[in-house]
Amino acid sequence: MPKNKASIKVVKKIGFEYEGLGRKYLKINSMWEDHAHYALLNG
Repeated sequence: MPKNKASIKVVKKIGFEYEGLGRKYLKINSMWEDHAHYALLNG
């Protein structure tokens, strides 16, 4: 989730790159939440 700064820091530290934002992507506790998409590609 975009507001989870600690998780974002971890994935960036291990090499994942931000790919985009899924608006209202997941329904959590009856509310639609945005989702940040990150990917790690084989080099």
